[in-house]
Amino acid sequence: MSLRTRLLLGYGYLVVLLFICSISAAIGFHSLGMGIDSILTDNFDSVHASVGMLAAIERQDSAILSSLLDPSVGAKDLSEAEADFKKELLRSKKNITVKKEREVIDSISILYENYRKKRGQLLSSLSVPALQGERLAIYRASVFPAFEKTKSAVLSLLDLNHEAMRNADVSARKTAMRSSVWLGTLVLLALVSMVVLSRRLQSGLLSRLGELREFSESVARGDTSRRLRFSGRDELSRIAQHLNDSLDAQDSLKREMQGRVSQQHLLALGLLGVLGDGAQLLDLDGTLLAPISDDSENAPLPVMSWIRQHGLETLRSLRAERGKISFAIRLESYVLRLLVAQGQHPVGWLVTVDG
Repeated sequence: MSLRTRLLLGYGYLVVLLFICSISAAIGFHSLGMGIDSILTDNFDSVHASVGMLAAIERQDSAILSSLLDPSVGAKDLSEAEADFKKELLRSKKNITVKKEREVIDSISILYENYRKKRGQLLSSLSVPALQGERLAIYRASVFPAFEKTKSAVLSLLDLNHEAMRNADVSARKTAMRSSVWLGTLVLLALVSMVVLSRRLQSGLLSRLGELREFSESVARGDTSRRLRFSGRDELSRIAQHLNDSLDAQDSLKREMQGRVSQQHLLALGLLGVLGDGAQLLDLDGTLLAPISDDSENAPLPVMSWIRQHGLETLRSLRAERGKISFAIRLESYVLRLLVAQGQHPVGWLVTVDG
């Protein structure tokens, strides 16, 4: 597998994890928001309607008692409170969100109609002359029990919506907890994956790049004996194989050239042996290249002095003369000859003993 494919797979895996984390977080927050919205709209509206009905029916009961004391007062308050009760009751009917809520609302409607009937009978008796104590007795015996039953039904509706709000709150908490656990698991998985990928990247890429850098530095210093040991079929392994093959070829060529140089050196020594004892081969600057015997480590002093004083000037003058080059000079008991390749390229000096 190539390095490009490995990097794409690794980073693609992390991108997918981050995408899943983002989507999960968005879904979790959306679910939590929907739960909170349900609490704040449906259940809160039902609770508000129940509280409004309780306040309205309490005001009706107060208006009835005021009418018992003085028939000329309380009629307006009773009418307004009844209108408010009916409005809140209708609001509750339009906002049924809890199981059994419809049954409770229907029960409230029936009980309230009974309460209105009892209340109407009591209020119609106000036109008949009677003692105040008898009206209060009728109120306690007939109207007040109907009032209490209606109020109790409204309280049941209020408790039902309170319970629904508590359940919705628990459900929202559970949803938030599940979302947190799921998101935490994904984040932990992403962190572990990043650690694993970092270690794989360290061992599979960075460490080998470091080894490749050290290898190149050692080659630059002249050490060609070291080889890279990369396994696999990726780009770095192929580069390592190419570098190893290049160094192997260079070493092979170097050994071949050393063999040829050694052979040519032996040929030069053989030629000097044919020319006789004392023959020497010098470089153009006078450096001894191939002595004929072990004791001839330096060129003769007259030859060295002449090369240092006149060698360079002589070579320049010979090169200035276009055509074949030929030069020889006698120095005491030595003969110094210029060695020329192809008649035009000076390559060295040959020293022989005269005679």
